Amino acid sequence: MLNVLTNVITVVAADSSLSEDWPDPGRFVIRRSGNLDALTISFTLSGTATSGMDYVTPAGTVVLPFGAEEVAVSVTPLNDSDVEGVETITLTLGNSVPYQVGSASSATLNLSDAVAGKPSAKPAARFLTQATFGPAPLENARVMDLGYSAWIEQQFLRGPNLHLPIVQVWQEELKTSTSNSSAVGSEQRMEAFWRQTMRTDVDSDPLRQRMAFSLRQIMVISDRMESLAADHRGMTSYYDTLLTSSFGTYRQLLENVTRHPWMGLYLSSLRNRKANPSLNRFPDENYAREVMQLFSIGLWLLNPDGTQKLSNGSDMGPDGVVIPAGEPIPTYG
Repeated sequence: MLNVLTNVITVVAADSSLSEDWPDPGRFVIRRSGNLDALTISFTLSGTATSGMDYVTPAGTVVLPFGAEEVAVSVTPLNDSDVEGVETITLTLGNSVPYQVGSASSATLNLSDAVAGKPSAKPAARFLTQATFGPAPLENARVMDLGYSAWIEQQFLRGPNLHLPIVQVWQEELKTSTSNSSAVGSEQRMEAFWRQTMRTDVDSDPLRQRMAFSLRQIMVISDRMESLAADHRGMTSYYDTLLTSSFGTYRQLLENVTRHPWMGLYLSSLRNRKANPSLNRFPDENYAREVMQLFSIGLWLLNPDGTQKLSNGSDMGPDGVVIPAGEPIPTYG
């Protein structure tokens, strides 16, 4: 004889914290035990928050598909600009013939006000995902307390956590066990990188570490070049130059990078001498091209969104010739 099980329905708050300054919805999850047939489940919403003013009103029913064990009901917050404190949204399951309601028949979400200049936990975490290598509890709390601008200003005041001192300590340790004075390799260099960039203590500098990493994608050197790979202390020293230059002017950054010997090795500007036609001597222009093409102005004038500026038919090129309408405008000739 076929044993037909009774569907027993319960509800929990899966994401119980909402804020009016962040569109991420809260979630109730309705679960069932018993049968696996499709169900239409009814529910009501109550609490101190006002439906349609504090949050988008979901439909009063949800379909649990055949074979599914749970279904979510999302509640999206609305920013009404009123100061109301923490409000509640409670979902209560309705009774119906196809199922029974279990002991967990209701669940509650908490909705917080938007506070001007003070982000809640979720937008603070989103901000740190962009400004650092990811949110950590202590840093998230700082952003929530200070606000975005004040947090950035505080980061500007923090000194850099350099990578080279860590590598140098390991170098001294390795010298006692090997005759190779350049025993530190890429593994130790990367270990120093992760130690400093992932710091979460009160002396960490996450914005500077992320900024240096971003600059490293522009001011490129590479240990694929044998002369640079021979000593990773030089590679680490170069990265520390980006760290110390992260919050200054771009002009000073260019000078610091230009004067670093590892950049001189990588782009062949080390010991580069000026032209002397009488000696048939001409300078290596490799680095000069890279400064213009990659490190600064680029090949073409750009709009703020990164697209190429196009001539209107009266723009003059670097050579003094009018550029036809619709053509890109070069930065130099």
